[in-house]
Amino acid sequence: MISPQKYIIAIPSYKRADTLNKKTLNLLKSSDINIKEKVYIFVADETEYKIYKEILNENDFNSLIIVKPTLKAQRNFILDYFPLDSSIMFLDDDLMEVMTGYKDKETKEIITKNILSLNRVFEVGFEECKRTNSKLFGYYPVYNKFFMSNTISYNLKYIVGACYGIINHKEKQYVYTDDKEDFERSIKCFMNDGKVVRFNYISFKTNYYTEPGGLQETRTLETINKGAEYIVQTYPEFSKIKIKKNGKYEIKLIQPKLVSPPIILTIQRDFNFLNLHHSLLKKLNETTISTLETLRKDNKPSRSTLLLDNPDHTKFKGIKDRPRTMTIGYGRIRTIGYGPFSQNNKHKDLLDLIIQYGKMILPSEFVFTTITINKNLKCKLHKDKGNFGVSALTTLGDYEKGGLFISDKLYSTNNTILMFDGTKLPHQTEDFTGDRFSLIYYKQNLKYIPEEFIYRGTK
Repeated sequence: MISPQKYIIAIPSYKRADTLNKKTLNLLKSSDINIKEKVYIFVADETEYKIYKEILNENDFNSLIIVKPTLKAQRNFILDYFPLDSSIMFLDDDLMEVMTGYKDKETKEIITKNILSLNRVFEVGFEECKRTNSKLFGYYPVYNKFFMSNTISYNLKYIVGACYGIINHKEKQYVYTDDKEDFERSIKCFMNDGKVVRFNYISFKTNYYTEPGGLQETRTLETINKGAEYIVQTYPEFSKIKIKKNGKYEIKLIQPKLVSPPIILTIQRDFNFLNLHHSLLKKLNETTISTLETLRKDNKPSRSTLLLDNPDHTKFKGIKDRPRTMTIGYGRIRTIGYGPFSQNNKHKDLLDLIIQYGKMILPSEFVFTTITINKNLKCKLHKDKGNFGVSALTTLGDYEKGGLFISDKLYSTNNTILMFDGTKLPHQTEDFTGDRFSLIYYKQNLKYIPEEFIYRGTK
């Protein structure tokens, strides 16, 4: 990775050669930054290239590069233009001043600081990213000392596109919308790294959306709202829309709830457990569990089939080798809403054994209403849907390997219980040989479930 001292500056610009010359380049020239070495300017086409070439001083930049006019195209092109792991400062072309200040929480006094070295401001940002294993840093989006604070935050925060630093990971940081693209970048980097870095006592003075020209000149209320809709549809866990009086959509970022790492519990194999384990395994082998169907009655793929690592049933040797699944207990049924599952009465003895088994091995604080039984099912990487909170998974049978990958880490399921939030943590089955049964205990929405169908562990 390029060191902080070797960062480069990328300035996307459109129809604003005079603005760039008078503002951002002037700001950089008045600083301690070697602009001839560091500054790369990206313009829309040949015509723009000639105009910028005439107006700008060639000693004020390293290279002038032709891209495309749209904002997302320029941002993504710049990531592709520079090597992987490059340290890139993205600056808008109309930055006028570096601003610092905040209101002291205790004294209520307004504190201001002088920026002695703009070069050092940028270097510190990349150093903090390296220290915290993050790839994106930025500054408070609007200069307002009453809301700024003497802090650096690492949770999900809006990193405004006017000025930010990024350690180049290319496709992981591509944006796919022109409007609200900085929201998408903030979310994607947080999803990839678990954090973004924001210096809340530094801001930049700029005329957002008011300067003539610029990459935002095609912005309309329709494009702004379309960009906001794209963000909340693509990243619903991290964003929601707030509608202003003028009809303009604004994005509000949602702080994700902290996800606890998987808990591994060892099963105590005493006499009572061994008896119950033997009875349950025998009943599982005797029970005819349905094979997965490729299509539902409405000709849409079933969710279970979509999760299959190999959904092509023709590749299995025979019907006995096909993966099978069954859900019992009480929960949401697609056609009728909440209710007891149809397999309960058909497999009452198995249901009783599985509930008894769950009560025996699960901790007393664990509540479950629903159990999914899988036989020889190898799931591809996915997150669960419809579960509420932590699930508990254990496996039985005569098999080898067959653990569970959770967020790229392999966990054994042999003689253990894995407790984790499958709606938040992506997981998939390790390859295995032999006959492997997995039991997943979990709860659905308790307010729709009668008390007699709510079970608890006893450990």
